[in-house]
Amino acid sequence: MAIDQNIIQKAIKLYERYGMCDEVNEIEYIILNSKDPKLCYQFVMAIPKADKIKHTSVVLESKDCLYNYLYAKNVVGCNKKAHEQVIIESKNNEWNILFAETIQDSDIIAHGKIIIESKDLKDNYDYALTFANSDKLAHAQVIIDSGDSYYNLMTAKNIKGVDIKTHQQVVIEGKNIEHIIAFANEIPDADKNTLMQAIIDSKNLSAIYEFAKRVEDADIKTLAQAIVDSRDPYYNYLFAKDFRSKCLFKKHSQIVLESGDPSINTLFVEKIYLVDKKAHAQVIIDSKDPNWNYYFAKNIKDAEILAHGKAVAESGSLEYNFLFAKDIDGSDIKLHENIIKDKKDLKYCYNFAKHIQGADRKGLGQIIVDSKNLKWNYFYARDIEGADIKAHAKVIYESNNFVWNEKFAKDIETADVELHNKIKSEKSYYDEIEGLRNEY
Repeated sequence: MAIDQNIIQKAIKLYERYGMCDEVNEIEYIILNSKDPKLCYQFVMAIPKADKIKHTSVVLESKDCLYNYLYAKNVVGCNKKAHEQVIIESKNNEWNILFAETIQDSDIIAHGKIIIESKDLKDNYDYALTFANSDKLAHAQVIIDSGDSYYNLMTAKNIKGVDIKTHQQVVIEGKNIEHIIAFANEIPDADKNTLMQAIIDSKNLSAIYEFAKRVEDADIKTLAQAIVDSRDPYYNYLFAKDFRSKCLFKKHSQIVLESGDPSINTLFVEKIYLVDKKAHAQVIIDSKDPNWNYYFAKNIKDAEILAHGKAVAESGSLEYNFLFAKDIDGSDIKLHENIIKDKKDLKYCYNFAKHIQGADRKGLGQIIVDSKNLKWNYFYARDIEGADIKAHAKVIYESNNFVWNEKFAKDIETADVELHNKIKSEKSYYDEIEGLRNEY
C-alpha cells in the first residue's frame, strides 16, 4: 500500500490537537509496518510519545547508514552503540569517518579499522591526522605498504610518533626529487646524508643540482664531486656558476674546457667572472663554429677579434662572414669579403657592398656583372654607391629584355635612357610582365 507523503504532517497536526490519540497511533502503526527508516526517524523526531523502541528496531534492521547516523546523532536516549555497529558493518569509509567525527564517545579505533582495511591512502592519512587517539602506527603502515612517496612524506611531516626512517626510505625509493627535497627540508629528523647519497646514486644530474640548490645546509662539496665525476659540461658549468665559493671550481672549468662544446664554454666566460677567458676562447676558436665565434667576438669583452674572425672565415658560412664583417669592430673586412667573393653568391655580394664600409664594391660588382643576372645587376646599379653603371647597363641591354631595360632606364639616374629604349619586346608586354614576376 502506498503511503501518503504527507503522513508525518498529518500525525503532527493530530498530535498537537489531540495528543497521542487513536488516529496518531494508527499512523504510527502504518509507518512501522512500512519498514521505512526515513519515516520512522521523522515520526520519532516529530512525536515525543512515539514508540522509540519499535522505530529504532526498524532503523537498525534497515542497515541504512544515513538514518542510523541521524538516529544516533539526534534521537535522545537511543542506543548509539547499536547504530554505530551498523555504520561499522557497512565498511563505508565516508560514514565511518563522519560518525567518528561527530558522534560523542564513538569508537575511534573500531571506525579506524574500517579505514585501515580499505587501504585508502587519503582516508588513512586524514584519520590519523584528525583523531589523537587513533591507531596512528596502523594507519601509517598502510601508507608505508603503498609505496606512495607523497603520503609517506606527509605522514612523516604531520603525524607524531611514526617511524621517520621507514617513511624516508619509501620516499627515497619513490625517486621523486620534489618529495626528497621536501623531506630533507621539512622533516626535522630526516637523515640528509642518506637522502643526498640516494640522489647521487641515482646519477640524475638534474636531481643532484636541485638538491644542492634547494636543500638547506646541503653538502655542496660532495654533490659537486658527483657532478665532476659525471663529466657533463652543462652541469659542471651550473655548479661553477652557482656554488663557486663552495665547490670544485677548477675541476668544473677543466671539464667544460675538455668538452670542446662552444656553447657551454661561451656561457662559462659570459656568466662567470675571473675565469681563464683565453683558454675557453680557444675552445670556441678551435670549434670553428661560426655562430659561437661570432657571438663570442660580439659579446665578450676583450675577445680576440681576428682569431674568431679567422675561424668564421674557415667555416665558409656566408651568413656569418657577412655578419662578422658588418657587426664586429676590428674585423678583417677583406678576409670575410674574400669568402663571399669565392662563393660568388650574388645576394651576399650585393649585401656586403651595400652594408659594409670599406667593401670592394668594384670587385663585388664585377661578380654581379659576370653573372649576367638581370635582377642583381639592376639592384646593384640602383643601390650601390660607386657601382659601374655602364657595366651593369650593358648586361641589361644585351639581355634584350624589354621590362628590365625599361626599369633600368626609369630608375637609374645616370642610365642611358635612349639606349635602353631601343629594346623592343618580341613578346607581348604582358608576357614580359609575367617573366618579370617570376624573376623579380
